[in-house]
Amino acid sequence: MQGALRLWPLALALGMALLLAACGEGDKGPAVASPTTKAPTLTTITPTQQLEAHGIEGFKVFGSQIEVALSEGDVGFFLDRALLSRHQCSATDVQFGILPCRQAGQTLEGIWVGPWRSQWTLASLADYKQFLVRFFDSVLRDATDDFGSGEAALYAIGQTRSREAQVFFGMVTAISDTANGIERIVHAMEFVFEDGRWRFVADVQTGGALAAELLSGARCLAADGYCASWERWEPSEPTASLGDNGFSIYLPLREMSAGEISKVDLTSVELEDKPLISLGDIIGYSKEKHEIELTASAYESLRELEVPVTGRPFVVCAGNDPIYGGAFWTMASSISFDGVVILKPFDKDRHTIRIQLAYPASELFTGADPRSDSRLLDSLERGGKLS
Repeated sequence: MQGALRLWPLALALGMALLLAACGEGDKGPAVASPTTKAPTLTTITPTQQLEAHGIEGFKVFGSQIEVALSEGDVGFFLDRALLSRHQCSATDVQFGILPCRQAGQTLEGIWVGPWRSQWTLASLADYKQFLVRFFDSVLRDATDDFGSGEAALYAIGQTRSREAQVFFGMVTAISDTANGIERIVHAMEFVFEDGRWRFVADVQTGGALAAELLSGARCLAADGYCASWERWEPSEPTASLGDNGFSIYLPLREMSAGEISKVDLTSVELEDKPLISLGDIIGYSKEKHEIELTASAYESLRELEVPVTGRPFVVCAGNDPIYGGAFWTMASSISFDGVVILKPFDKDRHTIRIQLAYPASELFTGADPRSDSRLLDSLERGGKLS
């Protein structure tokens, strides 16, 4: 852990160095807050143990996992790998508001985030989760510009040193609908290799003209570690989607009745190529209520699903294994069903759906409740979705 304890996020160091250079040595303004004089201590949250390799070659291999997470909008992938920084607030922090400190001695914990070439802050894991959700929801996949398609993608990778720690970064880019309008944005996501796996520590962000500058290398400062040391990411061979590696809900390829899906051997059921709901579409899953909070885009797609009064079958999978079948149902139906049900309309205020037993009353359900199958819950836990 000693290397991690000394880690200073590259982007914070660069941003503050540029700030000091702009002020000049003779500037008598207020002292910079303590994050510039003390390296933050890092604390670990629950990791997913995987065999991974250090160094730039190991990071290139890891880049394929980043690619899959981006393509699926998998917020949990980054949260699961978070290595949180800890900072104790000083009186200077409180006075000048560089960090969200309410009082001296307060301890902040989170991910370093901020704009390229500017001041940074420490975002709590909950706040950063919402930030990523908004990022993925804003992506315009069908848009294009000189740097490629609008979908979230890994554009480049690189490495540099931050004090005594080796920092690796992936430049993630997309075209997004932002408060400034539709523009190309970049996230330089920093990772360190800690305890045998890649851990996420910081997120640099920029957009518009600065995004183009960063991606092209135009007018980049020689001292800027992002500009000086990156190489274009070469996409790997097609990788299985997260729908193939975790919790997912599929529609059958051929038309089936709700009664059939409850009785058939699910391994014989051919499913559609892409899941209706994948792990990347899920923000959170309540294991007690079996409620699923979805991203806004996933919720809207599901809301448009046509469901007849006789139900529309689905299959819940863990990886490539079908676990149980059920049916989407509508409250307009007067037909009862004794299997697993997802009932429309959904909760539009919270973007949630609920997997329940039977319709119209749970007392009609027959058989064993399959919703808490350990393979499903393990997948959701690994993905940082389970609550």
